Amino acid sequence: MNYFINKNYFRTLHEYDSMRISFQAVNKIILFQNDKLICLCDDILIFNIFEKNLLCNYSINHHSKPQYTNIKLFGTDKFIIFNYNSSFDNKIRLFQFIEDKENKEYSFKKITRIFETAIDILIKGTEMICLKRGNINIYNFINNEKFELQAKIKIPKTLGKHSSNKALFLTKNNLIIIEYKNIFIQFWSYQKNRLFKKNKIEFEKSINDSKLIAKEFDNTDIILFGFNIYIYFYSFNNKKIFYKIYISNIPNNNYFYDNHVRGIFISKNGEIFVNDTINIYYLDISNKNAHKLIRNRNKIGNVVMGYEQNQNFFYVTNFENEIKFFKSSKIKTIMLDLMYYFFTLLFISFLKNYFRKIKIDFIYEILSSIVVTIPVFLYYKKMNFYSNIEDIIKSGRYIVIIFIVVIDIIMIVFFNKIFNKFLIY
Repeated sequence: MNYFINKNYFRTLHEYDSMRISFQAVNKIILFQNDKLICLCDDILIFNIFEKNLLCNYSINHHSKPQYTNIKLFGTDKFIIFNYNSSFDNKIRLFQFIEDKENKEYSFKKITRIFETAIDILIKGTEMICLKRGNINIYNFINNEKFELQAKIKIPKTLGKHSSNKALFLTKNNLIIIEYKNIFIQFWSYQKNRLFKKNKIEFEKSINDSKLIAKEFDNTDIILFGFNIYIYFYSFNNKKIFYKIYISNIPNNNYFYDNHVRGIFISKNGEIFVNDTINIYYLDISNKNAHKLIRNRNKIGNVVMGYEQNQNFFYVTNFENEIKFFKSSKIKTIMLDLMYYFFTLLFISFLKNYFRKIKIDFIYEILSSIVVTIPVFLYYKKMNFYSNIEDIIKSGRYIVIIFIVVIDIIMIVFFNKIFNKFLIY
């Protein structure tokens, strides 16, 4: 029965709202002040996440398309936009969001900018730590008006001449820089303007084709690594990988692209969720597997996780110029399955009666159909039949549905004839 039982059934996410950004593709989204969503497009847009209305926007003056790719929050009312490609706009810009709640007026204030590119940025108090290909630059925010360079530290290439892939994160207030190449990861610890060589890991899979995502797990020494189709659990103190989890066990046509890990999220109660480009998953640590939360396929760029006033969490995703909102609903999950079960029941009952030569009692027929439909329904759910039908309908490929129905009818007619030889009415 474990094959059919879904222990995370009521975690199922449903799309409950969406909105389109006119004429602009969204490069990045981030949750701001709990109830606002910053969308980084050609312009900067801020929406109220619950009312879905645009609060304000800021048009970036530029001679060519800016290609800003990332946002970082700075304090409670400021944020930074930046990119890693110097061929576009090589500035890090700091903005302040100004809110007049009484008059419901919202605006931006451009505070400062510096000529700098960064792979990633970490904010620690008033410090801005910029990770570049070969070094980290550390700035301090002075007098609430400008950034001043405090330190520039070169990162040694211990994994080879072309070791240029980097990542960074904070763990217990300690800045960790990661250098990775092929199957190796080298850790560096930053303290008092110096780098100290720490642990080194060897994986069985190459990391170079994927962006490495690292995240500390709930103030412990456990670090989560996400790349390719795996999540690794690594103990920084014990210097070993405890186990890994596949984020998907069912391959698809674009398996080696769609299922790459794109984000890791840890809820307030320590539950772990990840996303790829088509779905969001819950990591069941005790059973070491990943459970798909959205039944049908989606196109996902970035994902942010937020909380409603009742502390239920929701997700916001973006792809091109569309923003989608997802959250779990026990009622909707049950009602949707009841609908699928009802249609499956009608379909089986119709076929049984249509091809049966001898009519039987109506009540008996209904009861037998209900019983027969249960394993069929559970099998179809396990094989993602209903979610695949939803995907086909969304894509407009109705001819595929007709083909599936015809094949089902042929199979049921075939088995019905075989079973009728052994039935005694």
